[in-house]
Amino acid sequence: KYGLNPVEFPPVATHRAAVQAYDQAGLDFMTYWDQHCLTIPRCLWTPDICPAAEMFHIDSWLEPWPVLTDAAIHTENIRIGLSASDVTRRPPSVLAQLALTLDHYAEGRFFLALGAGEAKQSTPYGLVRDKPFGRLEETLKLLKLWFNTNEPIDYDGKFYKIKNGGISTPAFTEG
Repeated sequence: KYGLNPVEFPPVATHRAAVQAYDQAGLDFMTYWDQHCLTIPRCLWTPDICPAAEMFHIDSWLEPWPVLTDAAIHTENIRIGLSASDVTRRPPSVLAQLALTLDHYAEGRFFLALGAGEAKQSTPYGLVRDKPFGRLEETLKLLKLWFNTNEPIDYDGKFYKIKNGGISTPAFTEG
């Protein structure tokens, strides 16, 4: 399988043209990073080290979920997904609803990848990143529960307490 990570900087029109070209070229997939900023230390983002620094500000990172939706709407064959969405910034119920919604926009071509998150995506923004791998494990358990039932669930975990919480959007099916 062959794929890439499209540029996630503005303008959106440039991104749209690129993903349509990738789709027409027959690439198998595109993956997007779910993050606030590109790299820290910012001193690495200079034209002598990274020529793209002349074109984009390091912190002009587009929110991936709307960009993924736009890619899904404007392509037909290529699979689209996340290289990683971190569980520090998005609770399990939000991730479940986002993933199922995107699955419909992409007509079954969406895939989800999750990670524990990075300090550079939480600390500068005032988010607490405590026990990230425990949160990741619990998030995966909750997503499996929601993806395998149409009924509300109860869950009593270390990080999340779910009482009659339903995410009953079905996965996309043709037809």
